[in-house]
Amino acid sequence: MMWGLGQLIRSGVLRAMLRRTDEWSYRIPFALQWMWPVPLIVGIAFAPESPWSLGRYKQPSYSVLTSVRWLVRKGRHEDAKKSLQRLNTTETESGLDDTISMMRHTNEIEKELDSGISYLSCFKGTNLRRTEITCITWVIQAASGASQIGYAAYFFEQAGLPTSISFDFSITLYAVAMIVVVISWFAMTYSGRRTIFLGGLLAQFFVLMMIGFTSLAHTKAASYGTGSLLLLFTLCYDIAVGTVAYSIVAEIPSSRLRTKTIVLARSLYNCQGIINGVIAPYMLNPSAWN
Repeated sequence: MMWGLGQLIRSGVLRAMLRRTDEWSYRIPFALQWMWPVPLIVGIAFAPESPWSLGRYKQPSYSVLTSVRWLVRKGRHEDAKKSLQRLNTTETESGLDDTISMMRHTNEIEKELDSGISYLSCFKGTNLRRTEITCITWVIQAASGASQIGYAAYFFEQAGLPTSISFDFSITLYAVAMIVVVISWFAMTYSGRRTIFLGGLLAQFFVLMMIGFTSLAHTKAASYGTGSLLLLFTLCYDIAVGTVAYSIVAEIPSSRLRTKTIVLARSLYNCQGIINGVIAPYMLNPSAWN
């Protein structure tokens, strides 16, 4: 959702600069990027510690059970207790103490389990399967056509829309991206991760095929149709692949190797930057590859 918000602000700023013909048309967008460190620093300074939640505080899930146990690991048990109490104000004092005791016990067990493991362990036995799923899930997220969302304004221009309309379409697209993330929250409550992920990929495939065939018409109506289809593509992506991928990569690895497995997956995801940052612009440029 925050990715969508950032892209929405970016498109809005660039849209506002379209009528300027002086050097500030590009200086202002660059300068505005420097305003973000201030609220980020303030937000980080006042952010509360992350509590470790158990089933009776929230709906049980891997995402909840693997929340950061930083306070307990640092020996700040009273602070950890206060964090848990904020999750459920009706919990009794003894219940909170029991939870903290369990957390301390679990922390000691994990210290013993974590000793002796390495990145090589991610490729042994059943952990190899977990590593493969985690890595490929993140690769698919980057390689499933999402680059068209990032280059939306440029894509619309190449499709034949006027520059101003292209930016208007892109602003609408990023607004849609933020809204449909909320739909994903409810979808994940009632459907399985695999069903949502594969269903979303299938929907994206058909929408991309429709975009390709629509663009063959080379008419103004086809250009607007392409823009509308890309909005539909964004909806499918952010309900499924774009959002659910983050849950899958956190839930699939074993607890002992979760951090190392996610590091491997994220490294492979970053390699996909070659696709989104280098190859995609060439693909969208009608003259780059003739």
